[in-house]
Amino acid sequence: MMLLALLALVALMGTLCLVVGRHGRTSEPLRRYGWGMVCLAVGLAITLMSFLPSPVRLIVGNGLFAFATIPLVSGVLLHTRYRLNMQLVWVIFAVTLAALAWNNLGSSRPLSLNYVATLPISNLLQLYAAYALLRDPPRDARSGGRMLAVSFILSRLVADALVVVFLAGYGGTTESERFDIIASTFSLVQMVIAVTNTLALLWVEVRKMEAELERIAFEDSLTRLPNRRAVQSWFEQEVARATRRGETFAMLIVDLDRFKNLNDTYGHQAGDAVLAHVAATLNAQRRADDLLGRIGGEEFLLLLTGIDAEHANEVADRMRESMASSPITLRGQRVQVTLSGGFAMFDAEGTDWHTLFALADERLYAAKRNGRNRIVGPPACAARPRIEAVG
Repeated sequence: MMLLALLALVALMGTLCLVVGRHGRTSEPLRRYGWGMVCLAVGLAITLMSFLPSPVRLIVGNGLFAFATIPLVSGVLLHTRYRLNMQLVWVIFAVTLAALAWNNLGSSRPLSLNYVATLPISNLLQLYAAYALLRDPPRDARSGGRMLAVSFILSRLVADALVVVFLAGYGGTTESERFDIIASTFSLVQMVIAVTNTLALLWVEVRKMEAELERIAFEDSLTRLPNRRAVQSWFEQEVARATRRGETFAMLIVDLDRFKNLNDTYGHQAGDAVLAHVAATLNAQRRADDLLGRIGGEEFLLLLTGIDAEHANEVADRMRESMASSPITLRGQRVQVTLSGGFAMFDAEGTDWHTLFALADERLYAAKRNGRNRIVGPPACAARPRIEAVG
């Protein structure tokens, strides 16, 4: 009865993983894991088919037990940077099948050797998966990855301990009695392990899906920079931090000069390439604590943290100069890309998003009107080359 219960549970877990893995967001790790569980269930079902010739039943059934570990572990490893050496895996699997054939063909040998024959491949692959998950847990689901690793380790410890107990002669006076007791115990443990492994893997999948949805909601798909929604959230956090510490910061908006002409001349794909180039250049030039995002079209916004107006001028102009000196090649031609920008200071000129954004945006367009490729700051800023202050 315990073996039948294990069969039903493993089949259910495998089917669940296959259905979830194919529905909506296709998950290759879940699909592979699900097929591994299905193979395990089929192998278990075959070993219970008493009408089959004993050698066929035991070789095929236990062979599927051993094979099931391959898709199961390879699926889990997709959540890490580690992969199976498939040539080595197939060699180990072939040796396992040879051991099963030797044990079940010809002279009668103990049933326990069938179980022993499948241990090496199961131990090696599952412990390797545990090692990979502990060394390189999924970035967005570290707890779930570690839980899965611990579950793999415990399952192998229990399985190996049961074999030792069986071979030591505990649990009954005959091999058949000992085998029945061990099989029942193993089935109970495997049911717990199957549920734990599946729930841990689903936990990893759910956390990764949540992280992906969060990235979609807060990340610009072209430049991989935070989008307007994320930048506004950052702004509120920076306001709280600056207020708590008695600091100030600058909101800087920059816009590409003559971007429409560039799009019309070289095409929209070239325009996308330019936007990505600008994002990379600004990201490389920003200070470690500064925040950069794309807020729409060809506009980018930076929060220059812990800085006064004079130093904000210097930082903004350094970015402008860096952009002007970093041409991009389009259709074999080197094209210069320049920026215009405007910034406003937190606290001195306003404390909320709308006030500071309106001031910075007004100064951005003043920079455009005054010849482009320049930064316009608050009235208190001293005039510098390519930097202007407007009231």
